[in-house]
Amino acid sequence: MSDNTDNTSNWSEETQYSGRVKWFNNKAGFGFITIVDGDKVNEDVFAHHSGVNVTGELYKYLVQGEYVHFHLRVSDNNDHPYQAGDVTGLYGGKLMCETRFETKQKSVSENAASGSSKKEWSSQRRYRGGGPRDSRRGGNNWQMKRQEEEQ
Repeated sequence: MSDNTDNTSNWSEETQYSGRVKWFNNKAGFGFITIVDGDKVNEDVFAHHSGVNVTGELYKYLVQGEYVHFHLRVSDNNDHPYQAGDVTGLYGGKLMCETRFETKQKSVSENAASGSSKKEWSSQRRYRGGGPRDSRRGGNNWQMKRQEEEQ
C-alpha cells in the first residue's frame, strides 16, 4: 500500500452546490460561502483561495455577495466540517475577480493605445472654489465675534 495521500479523494464531485459569498479577506486569502441550495442550505462553508478556479494567471479572490458554484470536501476543522473547492462563477461563468481583471487590462491597453495614462491625469491639480485663499491677494479678513448674551 502506498503512503501517498490524494487530496482529491476528499472532494465530493457528484454534488455541485450554489452559494453566496458571505465574506472573503483578500489579503489572507480565505472567507466563507453560505450554501443557498441542496441538503446543506444556510450552512457556512470555509473557502480558501487555492480552491478558487480562474482562467489565466491572476490574483484569486471572491467578492462579498457574489454567487458561485462549488463542490464540497471534508475538512479537518471541527468548527467547519466542509471546505469549498472548485469554486467558479454560476453555470461555469466568470468570477468577479476575472471580470475585474479583464476590465482593468482593457482599460490599460486602451490608455496605452491613446497615449494617455492615469498618472498624467492624476498629476493635474484640481482646485475647489475660485476665490483667493489669503489676505495677501486682496481678500477680506474674517473674524469671529462672540455675541453678547441678552439680558
